[in-house]
Parts: sequence; C-alpha cells; structure tokens
Amino acid sequence: MPVLVPFRNTVQLGSLLFFLAAVAFAASARVRSRGSAIGVAVGVAAGSYVVNLVALLWHPLAFARRLSPFGYYSAADAADHVRWADAGVLVGAGVVLMIVARHWLARRDLA
Repeated sequence: MPVLVPFRNTVQLGSLLFFLAAVAFAASARVRSRGSAIGVAVGVAAGSYVVNLVALLWHPLAFARRLSPFGYYSAADAADHVRWADAGVLVGAGVVLMIVARHWLARRDLA
C-alpha cells in the first residue's frame, strides 16, 4: 500500500537517527567541551557514511557495510518493506550507547 511508505521510511530513518543521537549523547557525556562533542558526533556520522559508500563501491570491503550504521538503512528498501531486524539492531545499539553515556555522565564532575 502506498499509504504505508511514509511510515516505513519513518521507521527506518528514525532508527538511524536514534543511533546517531545516541552517539552524540555519548560523545557529549565523555568529552569536556561542546566543540569536541560535536566534532566526534559529526566525525562518526561522516566516517560511517564514507565507510558504507566505499563498501558499496568496492566488493572486497563489502563486509564493512555491517560496521556502519548506514549499512542498516536503505530508503529504497523501506519504500517496499520495513527491515525490522536492521531497525532493531540500530535501536538496540543506540540503547546500549545511551546506557553507557548515562553511566559516564553519572560519574562526571559537572561542577
């Protein structure tokens, strides 16, 4: 049904964005300055995108797609069906990062 396409895309993209938000939260919990946290978050997102792109273009590195969060997201596939397993992997990894970041934040001296 074409009516479900926006829902499918939202599920797939939402899981990717949740993971990247968890990376940003973990970076901000771990480093001292705002600029460093932004740099780490943007660096992880951009680096992951480049790894996925190279893995798509060069067959010997095809295994690297699963090392990148962008390997678990496909807008073209989401138009046809939701890849629940891939969305679950991203959300699960994001939850683990949030728990780790919460632990780092609790131990950090904010004064």
